[in-house]
Amino acid sequence: MKMSKKKIIILSVLLIMILSFVGLLVVINQKISPKEVRKMVLTQLQVVFPRSEIALGEIDFSLGLAVKFKLKQLKIELNFFPLMKFKREFPFGQS
Repeated sequence: MKMSKKKIIILSVLLIMILSFVGLLVVINQKISPKEVRKMVLTQLQVVFPRSEIALGEIDFSLGLAVKFKLKQLKIELNFFPLMKFKREFPFGQS
């Protein structure tokens, strides 16, 4: 069975797009390190929670069809007023 030129062109373009997407994910995954992601997360948390103490444990991430973040620990101590303190710990990944 012979394929028409139109089908061959469509399949070729689709294959090129898929390979480009996979290649882009590989390059991004190699360029971004967990240390850089941790630094960006800490910076954004400090912007969202000013005047607070933030402790962030080990962080890992994976790229694919979805971006997945894995945090070991996140501790935020909010200091709204000198007499009031709010502390919350988020134990991630503990069995």
